[in-house]
Amino acid sequence: MGIAERKARAKQQRSSAIVDAAERIIASKGIVTTTMDDIAQAAELGKATLYEYYKNKEEILLAIQKRASDKLSERFAHAYEAPMSGYDKLQAIGQSYHQFCVEYPHYYQFIAFFEANTAQTAPDKTLENVHQAIEWVLKAIHLGRADGSIRRDIVPEVLAHLLWAISNGILQMMHLRGDLLDLQYQISATDLQTSFFKILKNGVHLSTSTTL
Repeated sequence: MGIAERKARAKQQRSSAIVDAAERIIASKGIVTTTMDDIAQAAELGKATLYEYYKNKEEILLAIQKRASDKLSERFAHAYEAPMSGYDKLQAIGQSYHQFCVEYPHYYQFIAFFEANTAQTAPDKTLENVHQAIEWVLKAIHLGRADGSIRRDIVPEVLAHLLWAISNGILQMMHLRGDLLDLQYQISATDLQTSFFKILKNGVHLSTSTTL
């Protein structure tokens, strides 16, 4: 390995270590209140060195969101690969999103943060990161329309983004008011998820006896 390659690898490792440190400090202080000073201290770097890698906090947040989106896309891809109908793949993807949020709540919060603040941050980059996850939803819908498990009058792009919006709404509500819903109405996250999929099935699913 040449000198240039070693320098490039060292720079990439340092960049990744900065993002690791940012994840840790943000998990304890929150996305909004964490500062570049906090991140520099957590990464054990001077601020000048930190700014050599990331020019502002937004770039670091986008790097974490990219990690979150990549991991979510891996989950969606795994759900899609199971041998079943397009509709069943779609439901499996939805269930994997819920499980992802349970296992990686801090990553979900980054996705939710950028969903709510796209106009104030970097819309093109934010949407690019999310798009790779939505692509798996679209693939399942297209397959379902082809294999007869999803209605053919459904517009795939509309349904994919509608499901993305509804899923994020449910997950965010459970994050913010889950305890209250459980206490006052005895509604759990599982109840909401189950009801959501029942409504989805009634709206888009075709039984084998349905004539196309």
